[in-house]
Amino acid sequence: MTNGCPLRFLLVPDAAAARRLRRLLAERGAVSGVVVGTWPELIERACHAYGVPASADDDGDFMRALAAVDDAFWSWSLSVAPQETAEAVASALVQLVSAIAPDGDIDLACPDAVPERVRGRLDDLSRLAGRLEGRLPAGLSAIQRLLSTDPADVLHPVRVCCREGWPRLSRWQQALVERLNRDARGDGGDG
Repeated sequence: MTNGCPLRFLLVPDAAAARRLRRLLAERGAVSGVVVGTWPELIERACHAYGVPASADDDGDFMRALAAVDDAFWSWSLSVAPQETAEAVASALVQLVSAIAPDGDIDLACPDAVPERVRGRLDDLSRLAGRLEGRLPAGLSAIQRLLSTDPADVLHPVRVCCREGWPRLSRWQQALVERLNRDARGDGGDG
C-alpha cells in the first residue's frame, strides 16, 4: 500500500447534492485531497485506486444467461426490447443480491406464504443467477472485484466520508465503504 494521504471522498446521494456541496466547498476556499461525488463516481475512483477494471466485459454473458432462462417473466420483453429488458432485470437482480451480505450465499428461495406471482419472479431470478454461475451484473461485479483485492495492492487509498443513512447504502455498498476506510487507515480497524 502507498504511504500517501488518502483521498477523502465525500459521498452524496445524487448529482444535485454533489453540485451543492462542491459549490459550498469552493466558496470556503481551496481544499486539496477532497472529492465530492455519487456512488458511481466512488466506484470509478476506487477501481482506479485499486488498479481494478471499472467494468468487466460481461454484458454478453448476461444477455446469453437471460435468453437461456426458459419461460421467464422477461422472455417476451427480451425479444422486443433486449437492452431495456436486460437493464430492468439486472436492476432487479442487483436489488435482491444487494440485500444479502457480500460473503453470503445467494439463495433467492422464498417461503410459501409469498404470493405465487412473486414466487415465480423470484424463481426466474434464481434460475438466472444459476445461469450466471457466480458472475454478477455490473452493479455488483465491481464491488465484488474491489472487495477481493489485496490491500497491499492499493495504489492510492480512498477514505469515504458520508452521513449515516445518507445516502442509503446496500449491504454490499456498506461493506465496500468499510473496506475502503479500513485500507485508507492501514490499521485493519473498522471504518
